[in-house]
Amino acid sequence: MPSIIAHRVFSDLVTIAQSNSNFADRQARIRRRVEQFKADVKQSRHQDAAIGTILTKLRAGLDVAANSPSLRSDQQAILAEALQALTWEAQKR
Repeated sequence: MPSIIAHRVFSDLVTIAQSNSNFADRQARIRRRVEQFKADVKQSRHQDAAIGTILTKLRAGLDVAANSPSLRSDQQAILAEALQALTWEAQKR
């Protein structure tokens, strides 16, 4: 189910990063989830300020996870890519 709730999207992304799939598959799934999030944001009825808050919370969580020593380096790299995509998206706004 599509969602723009920051903790829900974050949970989806971490679940994908930690899955047993190969790196390329996880990377593709992360990209699809980020693209789905972007599409869901565009379709939402939230005001720009609320969307900014959602993006800020999601980016903050991803930043922590992408630098977490409890994750493997490949998991950190995938989450860092998601963070980069969301940061770039926020700069476009």
